[in-house]
Amino acid sequence: MFNSIKKSTKNNWKYIFREIILLFIGINLAIWFNNWNESNKVNQTKATAIKNIVEELRSNQTELNEALGNYEMILNAYTEYIGLFKQKKSELIVSPNRMKEFQEKHPNFFIIKDSTLVDNYNYKYLGKTKIDMELPLLTNIAWKTTISTNISSKLSFECMYQLENVYNLQGKVMEEVNKASNSLKKETIDELIRSLKFSTQLGIQLQKEYKETERKIKNCS
Repeated sequence: MFNSIKKSTKNNWKYIFREIILLFIGINLAIWFNNWNESNKVNQTKATAIKNIVEELRSNQTELNEALGNYEMILNAYTEYIGLFKQKKSELIVSPNRMKEFQEKHPNFFIIKDSTLVDNYNYKYLGKTKIDMELPLLTNIAWKTTISTNISSKLSFECMYQLENVYNLQGKVMEEVNKASNSLKKETIDELIRSLKFSTQLGIQLQKEYKETERKIKNCS
């Protein structure tokens, strides 16, 4: 009977030990699966954030390219325009052929109100400049969302540095564009041209940053 009890106790310990091992394995598997699941969710969220940022930057790049093309036309028209007027910017003294050439090259930039014959070759054209300026819609919604949801903490330092750099430069471009827009509303054309020149310089730099960011952001995930 003593041997039977001893054998039963030994079997119970084996059973308990086996149950402990199974419980330990089960707990560790549950922890591993939970960590894997959380890691998978983070990676998916991070991938979505990066995808949204890439799409936002590509859209902004398209907007910027169109705006810079518009600014180049304005600056070219103004450069040629200031070479034509004599004393007053509302007066151009040129030949009809030269005026026609200017109007065809820069349509609707100078609106003629009246003209007076000056000599056998030239007319004095009275009018005003008309500038249609494009305002690029450079958004940062995807970037702000990434920051607010703390997904940015999961990105590498190099990736964060590049993204902060491109969005900060984008903000500076928009500041200059807004200055140019305000100058246009006030009809201060000299100030407008200065702002457009600076906006163009920053915009060209931003174009390069967009391309560099799209190249580097692939390593963010």
